[in-house]
Amino acid sequence: MFTDEHLVRARTSSDGKLGWDRELQTRGIDRMTARRETAEETPTLTRTARTLAATAVNKIGLRLVEFSPEDLDQLELPEDLREAIDVCQKLKIRARSRQKRRVCQVLRSLDHEAIAERVSALEERRGAAASAGANEHLRRPRKKSRYRLDR
Repeated sequence: MFTDEHLVRARTSSDGKLGWDRELQTRGIDRMTARRETAEETPTLTRTARTLAATAVNKIGLRLVEFSPEDLDQLELPEDLREAIDVCQKLKIRARSRQKRRVCQVLRSLDHEAIAERVSALEERRGAAASAGANEHLRRPRKKSRYRLDR
């Protein structure tokens, strides 16, 4: 007949620790309580939240592919991400979709939030430089029109 000692030996791992069930029994916790405790410790995201997060990372990856090599040098990207972007930019337009997915995959494995901050900072600098000369035509004096509308 099997005793409780046989059960402990059967549930003990090779490193001498008790198995999951036996350890819970010694602490006086049942399985459902243990599951609830671990569920409370790790917050679960809804499917929509996960999809929105993945879409945001994909948008960052697609914006990276559109940058020039000089702009990519300013971002100081990791080597594997930079290689994936360079390969994508060398491909023809119709052949880029697979490589764009690769760029996004590499980006997800990295610290994409820090890279997103650097991308937005670079776009702000580029936008400020472009907008500095954008309103130049408004500063010039207007020519008098031949056709007066206020008559």
